[in-house]
Amino acid sequence: MQLDPQFFSQVQDLLETVTVNSRQEIVPEASLEEDLGLNLEEDLGRLVALINRRFGIELETETVMQELSEAGATVAELAKLIHDEYELG
Repeated sequence: MQLDPQFFSQVQDLLETVTVNSRQEIVPEASLEEDLGLNLEEDLGRLVALINRRFGIELETETVMQELSEAGATVAELAKLIHDEYELG
């Protein structure tokens, strides 16, 4: 799935706020843990709360953790989860 560049830019902004990484490092194939340094077990709750506020959605931390575990914890997968929930309204 090709994400809208403007939408992906919003995800980059959010991850730039949460991590110490620059926008240039926050690319679709980047691993949230290995490349961006997030500890999903510790940081995911705060990240999901920020996502929900920023996008006006209601993702559940447990669901996001399960989906990322199954699909791969990359920026692209996180963006896809956010986009799918956003589109559902």
